[in-house]
Amino acid sequence: NAEVDGFDGVNTIGRASIAQSALGLAYRGDTADLSAAAGVAVPLGIGADPWAEVKLLSRLRPVTAVEFQLTLGHKGRTPTLRERLRIDIGNESLGPEKAYFGEMKMTFQPTQRWKITWANYLRRTNGLIRFDPVTRSLGNTKDLWTRGIEAGVETKIGERVSLGVNYNYAEAHSRILGSDPLDFFPKHRGSAWIRLSYQRFGATTRVQYWGTQIDRDTELPARSLIQATLYARITEQYLLSMRGENLSGRVYEQRLGIRAPGRVFFTSVQAQW
Repeated sequence: NAEVDGFDGVNTIGRASIAQSALGLAYRGDTADLSAAAGVAVPLGIGADPWAEVKLLSRLRPVTAVEFQLTLGHKGRTPTLRERLRIDIGNESLGPEKAYFGEMKMTFQPTQRWKITWANYLRRTNGLIRFDPVTRSLGNTKDLWTRGIEAGVETKIGERVSLGVNYNYAEAHSRILGSDPLDFFPKHRGSAWIRLSYQRFGATTRVQYWGTQIDRDTELPARSLIQATLYARITEQYLLSMRGENLSGRVYEQRLGIRAPGRVFFTSVQAQW
């Protein structure tokens, strides 16, 4: 729940909770695994009906180097307080999102040094919360289909160097909203990375690519960014890490009319006892 006293003297109060209960079973075998879970979600404070949540996961390993994985599910989420109550585009009448989901994934690992993955997925969403340019507020979208492909390759060179590349293609379609119904949903995404490690030290450099995407009916251009991470394990209990984002200092709009901050650096110290 939240209570906000605005500068204009308007007091806004919101409350949203959810109660969930589930039961799961699992089987583990030499060449096959199977797990299933089912439950119910009961939203409180938004006037929505309960819904069932289900997840089925199966893995099959016909040979040591190959694994197939099938995932099926149905789940939902309630709108956040910000989505319901924010002043500019909030909508108190928002309902929950619910989605059916299916994914088939294959992993091929012929040796300890090579790993190849490929996955296809399909998702049908009812009630997806998105910005409606007609009403200029958030609303629930009916009958939205999303499908995609994810592929990746990883390899190790010796004991200290590993590298990889992955690519994602995704598209969404709605009978009502057409072929570009989602904001911040690029059809093409990819990354390539290289990781070095030596005793207590390590470094990772990554290049990330996002294709064109839509924000409030406006197309944002594609972009590529460089990221780097360094770490040093000072002792067994302390880990020092540093990360740099957008190292090339590229200027781009991360949202319509909002420029990204440029180069950003983070430093952290982690302790564990």
